[in-house]
Amino acid sequence: GKLPTWPMGRAFYGFVHKYQRAVPPKTPLWVTESGGMYGSGGLNVTSSFASAFWYLDELGALAKESVAVHCRQALIGGHYGLLERVGDDLRPRPDFFATRLWATHMGPVALSAILRATDKSLLAIRTKGRRSDAPSDADADARAYAHCGREKGSIVLLIVNATTKRARRVALPFGFADLPRNEWHVT
Repeated sequence: GKLPTWPMGRAFYGFVHKYQRAVPPKTPLWVTESGGMYGSGGLNVTSSFASAFWYLDELGALAKESVAVHCRQALIGGHYGLLERVGDDLRPRPDFFATRLWATHMGPVALSAILRATDKSLLAIRTKGRRSDAPSDADADARAYAHCGREKGSIVLLIVNATTKRARRVALPFGFADLPRNEWHVT
């Protein structure tokens, strides 16, 4: 069949679903160019600390949609490269560290993780069910992604709070809260 045309922005996920229906089963989807903004990014936007939250959210959303391979737009160059050239030096930008955290901890198998609002400040995580059966997150400003970890038997959970105006409390599923874990809180 005819492949759908490539959209811009969040409409991309609708494209993923149309693509997956138009090609033979198990055909991998690769995202080969990605960045927070087209045209070399935005000065003090895609090169800023806040961009790392967008990037982790993108990595999680793509994994949740079964995208097999994700390639960053640029290692060096523009305002969205992972590294910035300063004279003869290369300096890591915030997205570089987000990439390292992802690559170090998130394994190749994405699991279902859903945030369910239980009151105005508490979000509970649902981890049962297949990825494709999971409803969308209860709050568009907070999203959860889970993967089998790179360490044998581990599960890694990423929660992105995309709002700057509201703190969140998260309740882990029964049985998870008492397990040994490492936590990183990036604010």
